[in-house]
Amino acid sequence: SHASSISEIVPKEILPFFNNIIDVTDTLGWTTLKKTLNTLFHNHDKVNQISTFPRVNENPISDGKRFLNTENYMTALGRYTEDYTNLKLLLPKAEEHIQETPSACELKSINTFLSLASRSISIFQSGKELLRKSEEESDKAKGNLLEEIKTLQEKHSLELREINNKSRQKISKIKEKYLLEINEKASKKEHNEKLSHLKIKVEQLGYLEELSRKTAEQLLVESHSLKHLNHKMKTKINNLHKKINKDSRKINAIKSSQERNIEAAIDSNVSKYFPFYKDTKELDATTLELRAQKRVENKNFRSAKELLIQAYCMNKSSIRLLVKIYAVSTKNFLVRSLLLCLTKTSKRSISKTNKEQS
Repeated sequence: SHASSISEIVPKEILPFFNNIIDVTDTLGWTTLKKTLNTLFHNHDKVNQISTFPRVNENPISDGKRFLNTENYMTALGRYTEDYTNLKLLLPKAEEHIQETPSACELKSINTFLSLASRSISIFQSGKELLRKSEEESDKAKGNLLEEIKTLQEKHSLELREINNKSRQKISKIKEKYLLEINEKASKKEHNEKLSHLKIKVEQLGYLEELSRKTAEQLLVESHSLKHLNHKMKTKINNLHKKINKDSRKINAIKSSQERNIEAAIDSNVSKYFPFYKDTKELDATTLELRAQKRVENKNFRSAKELLIQAYCMNKSSIRLLVKIYAVSTKNFLVRSLLLCLTKTSKRSISKTNKEQS
């Protein structure tokens, strides 16, 4: 009842690879085991040599199966039947077993063994209780960490919304300002064109009145002057058009520069919380998660955590991302490995999950 079978510890498939199985059912076996372990420990300076093994069931109860009745003896053989088969040992016959009555000295040794066993059970229960308390504290710490992550996410979301709102307001103000300037330029342009046409008509009417009072020769001279004046006015109009086009290009250049400055300010503010934002702002949550998974494979958990938080801000319905964030945040190797193993997915499965959620 106090020893596990070898087959429960070592799988049957790898038993052939164990070429030196030591039988410790007698003193010689324990001596062989001590020599074998000390030979292995000899190459390690920091490991002490084994002088002796602590033992409880010393003689005369080393052969305790003598005290079992036939039914209990068969139960014990049934527990270790798989060991006899896997190790190719001869299985004792239950019908050949003869129960013996223990002597007073043997009964004393048995009682000593039972008291020590009871103490071991008590120590085991105490250890189990400590483990339970440790698990409760771990769960509590996990809950606190999740609350901190949630608070941090809400804080970052509020800051991002504020930045976006301020940026939109600035862009809308700049658009309104430049639209007003463009409208003013357009109205001035129309007014100047109308004024130019009116001036031309007035001058033409004046010359026409003069032409009616002049001779044919004067008419030719005046018509030549009129052509020259028309050419001059057209030149002025063309220059005015060029100037207006130049002003429009300047306005467009100023507008694009302002938009670039606003975009750079947004990138700078967001980069304070997401160091990889400039390189990853055009990526979706799926690609960010795959990059984070590569960083996890390279043991770069800090970068993986930042990428996963950025991916979660894009897809807050993904519980898997929250679990991965906790996995790369914890320092417990077993918890981190287990959670990463459970949440490790391929690019195809991540894309399928995102489509289903959307």
